[in-house]
Amino acid sequence: MIPKPVYVSRWLCVWLAVTAAAPLLLTQGSARAEESEPREGLFTAPDADWLSMQSQATDTSLIPGFYQTSEFMVGRVAVGLILPESDGTLDPNQSDWTIEQRQQVLNEVTAGLNWWSQQSPQAHLTFVIDDHATTPIATGYEPILHPQSEEGLWISDVLSRLGYSSGSYWTRVRTYVNDLRETYDTDWAFAIFVANSRGDADAAFADHYFAYAYVGGPLMVMTYDNAGYGIVNMDAVTAHETGHIFRALDQYGSAGTACTTRSGYLGVETQNSQRPGCASDVPSIMRGGIYPYTVHALDPYAAGQIGWRDSDGDGLYDPIDTIPTLTVDSTDHVGDVWSYTGHAADTAFPSPLRPSATINAVVVEYRIDSGEWAQAQPADGVFDSPEEGFTLTLDLAASGNHHVTLRTRNSADNVSDMAEFTAVVPDPIDGGLDTYLDQRAAAQPDHASPQIISGEATSFNADGTPGATLARVEYRIDGGEWHAARPVDDAFDSTEEVFVIPLAVGGGTHLIEARAIDVNGKVEQNAASAQLTIDYRTFLPLVQK
Repeated sequence: MIPKPVYVSRWLCVWLAVTAAAPLLLTQGSARAEESEPREGLFTAPDADWLSMQSQATDTSLIPGFYQTSEFMVGRVAVGLILPESDGTLDPNQSDWTIEQRQQVLNEVTAGLNWWSQQSPQAHLTFVIDDHATTPIATGYEPILHPQSEEGLWISDVLSRLGYSSGSYWTRVRTYVNDLRETYDTDWAFAIFVANSRGDADAAFADHYFAYAYVGGPLMVMTYDNAGYGIVNMDAVTAHETGHIFRALDQYGSAGTACTTRSGYLGVETQNSQRPGCASDVPSIMRGGIYPYTVHALDPYAAGQIGWRDSDGDGLYDPIDTIPTLTVDSTDHVGDVWSYTGHAADTAFPSPLRPSATINAVVVEYRIDSGEWAQAQPADGVFDSPEEGFTLTLDLAASGNHHVTLRTRNSADNVSDMAEFTAVVPDPIDGGLDTYLDQRAAAQPDHASPQIISGEATSFNADGTPGATLARVEYRIDGGEWHAARPVDDAFDSTEEVFVIPLAVGGGTHLIEARAIDVNGKVEQNAASAQLTIDYRTFLPLVQK
């Protein structure tokens, strides 16, 4: 059973004191490293890229898939925090987690994740911790006694105790983090395993690794003491390894990362690497050590590798700055009831290295004439994904030609092109003539000039086809004489005409009426009418009658 989560977001800051100890150089454990030197590692999961690329070839969905659990660091992230507890059945039980240790780990990991939340409110980051630190998970192994290469032994055992007993340990971890993503309704998910190193000589695994992660997930591993870092600096180690989870690469010199090595959803180079000839040389969390953590240092290249790039400066990071699409599949009407069906989808920001994906949900919205936008009906009951079907049913009682406009809006507030339709409702009195008055009056630039009100007149047959050409539109104010309205295009010569009425009246509430007349001399009997309050300081809406 998944326990109650711990939430970490940019609105909740949990910071612990960080020691002023000199930075410890992290190494990747290359052939140049001494056998006894503690190592930080960055690896690639053996089932990662080729499987995700293969699945992408046959799956056109833009929803991040089973192997796409940490493509870019934007949105909500579920983190499974797991402390294995040896029960002595397979390995000697070297140490047991104390209550104090468990709380220390939870606090430090929380602070390390929150470091990223504080870096950029623009990323809207929220971390949800699935807490297995407060209650560690039993295993027959003592993880600290094994080398990194044998992690599958104890990780498999731990996950089987959590109910994930099928497949390789990679499959088990991925199934677990995908379940977290679904359970906590997050965009991304990964797992953190912390091995108890209390009493271990070098506070590292048998091959001297003390902290490592898999680029792009799905997991990272740390020891309690993290070699020379100590538990008080686990927050800095967590922050560094979390960068790897979202595809940021190591930048310290011994990692050997070439300046031109590209990584991340945006395919950004590692130009802040401490290799000769790189374009940048500034402190950064991806260079390791304590100092970059304490001063909140993140270079633009690492930021780009985790998806934090805003190319057009509109306040949206590129991976979510997408334009959705709208497709209307069918339109129909029975009497005055009009219906529309179709589907909407977000478009993924193109990645030069990774399969396409988006975390933006889409909604379909509509408005009638110049009314307010409202939501259509989602086909599955809720608009909550990048791809949605929809239906829209409108019972249009008011006669006339109604302009129905539909659009898709994504969670970044970007909108699609509009889809526009005309729904014709015959006037039961006038049959094929109908006039509509707009809901607002507009002032001329010179306030000494009269305000105007616009409208639209339509001529149509009973079946909704165009009727006789309109000859003119007339209006009157407060029951006075009828006067000619002015066509916007300067001529009444079609079956649909937009017109304007000048309002050379004093302040107060006035009754405005308008009627259409066609070339056959037919006069609209059911004139459009509206009560309008004139105020040359403010413009109040019409009250339709």
